[in-house]
Amino acid sequence: MAARSGRKSAADREQGPFDDPIRKQGEPHMTEPAGQTARALISVSDKTGIAELAGALHGLGLAILSTGGTCRVIAGAGVPVTEVADHTGF
Repeated sequence: MAARSGRKSAADREQGPFDDPIRKQGEPHMTEPAGQTARALISVSDKTGIAELAGALHGLGLAILSTGGTCRVIAGAGVPVTEVADHTGF
């Protein structure tokens, strides 16, 4: 009989508050009704790490909305982003 590594499999470990037993590995966590897009609105004064965060959210399938300087930092990192004013028309 082979020794176990001590790591628990996903089926053996306790579920955390954000675990979804129905969602398959690799599927986006956020879902929206048909025809709608999940969005993240990002507007910060300290831009440290914001491009990485926006890239991760985009990788999960969220559309990124942002304001002014934050939008420029995100766009400058190559992450697709929409200026809030372009989205709202204001």
